[in-house]
Amino acid sequence: MKVRRHVSSKRRGQPCDYSKHLNDHVVSVPSMFNLLVPSLFALSSALPATSSFNNIFTIVLENESFQPTFNQPYFGKVLAPKGRLLTNYHGVTHPSQPNYIAMTSGSTSGVFLDFTADVDKTNVVDKLEAAQLTWKSYQESYPVASGCFKGDAAPYYRKHNPFASYVNIQSNPARCQNIVNANQLQADIAAGTLPNYMFYTPNINNDGHDTDLDYAANWLQGFIEPLLTNPVFSKTLFVVTFDESANFLDIDTVHNQIYTVLLGAGVPAGTQDNTYYNHYSILKTLETNWGIGSLTSNDAGANPFNLH
Repeated sequence: MKVRRHVSSKRRGQPCDYSKHLNDHVVSVPSMFNLLVPSLFALSSALPATSSFNNIFTIVLENESFQPTFNQPYFGKVLAPKGRLLTNYHGVTHPSQPNYIAMTSGSTSGVFLDFTADVDKTNVVDKLEAAQLTWKSYQESYPVASGCFKGDAAPYYRKHNPFASYVNIQSNPARCQNIVNANQLQADIAAGTLPNYMFYTPNINNDGHDTDLDYAANWLQGFIEPLLTNPVFSKTLFVVTFDESANFLDIDTVHNQIYTVLLGAGVPAGTQDNTYYNHYSILKTLETNWGIGSLTSNDAGANPFNLH
């Protein structure tokens, strides 16, 4: 196991004030995404007729608890009203890396720290490819255009890119080509070649890890707002989440509460959901949507997102 080059003990904010939880399932405004024209890119023939979305786009930010994030003006007053705010969503552990592994393999897979780890385990890519569904990992500040770069190159850090750690991706050149510099996203939009599964990792500054919540909010606003109004994403479910809360002592899935909002794909705007969710719910949702089966008992038993 190779020790990663970057170690940060940075934690900001206070533990979430659970007395300030929001109301359950309060619906106010119907989603305007239903009015968008159909997607402009080709869809996989493997998509079930009952699918709620054709594509899923996950954006993972860093190290902040629910309440401070909701109190930040953009996250609480601008972004949340555009979709469904999940007011009872949790990370599964600390620190960062095992959460990224969990949301892509159904468990922490023996990864407990942020040191570089090679994970020899079935993962979401195996499920997607078996169902003829496409995928890409978009990594900001990735030092190569595409491929399995195994090191760190600030402000890119491997611990936030789980796909670079899976042995069955590292050893497969074709799969490695699906880990790309995030600049490729605009080219894929223009070419109409967006994959079914998109995992987007901002660099260590834009995700708030080495900056702060306001910095991350400013980046996210500039990044996601044009995507939400682009008709090519009309059947895309956006999941904006964090890896873990700011309180490192929240070591379980009960107290490790983080901000997560669902956007697009007909998700009703201005709504909230107090159902218990965690990172395994992302897997459960796409597994249910595409009928591709579960990876472990964790995602099999997780609650899928209520998108309607």
